[in-house]
Amino acid sequence: MDNAYDPNWLKAEMAKAGFGVTELAKLAGISRTQVQRIRGGMAPRMDTQAKLRAALATKAKPAKGRPARTQEATAA
Repeated sequence: MDNAYDPNWLKAEMAKAGFGVTELAKLAGISRTQVQRIRGGMAPRMDTQAKLRAALATKAKPAKGRPARTQEATAA
């Protein structure tokens, strides 16, 4: 189940994205304590859940900017 009523949704999403509590809290603009409470099973408010999902999505998308150098580009 992928919603706020599943007490493990945040743990699973954080593991998938590779986020720690502090990093996620900073990106989402909420406190570390709040992230820890939600990870512990507390249901978040809708606005808090939206912030968390937006922050988690930042790691799901590839980073914008210069593409990584490939071996073909460096050999030329």
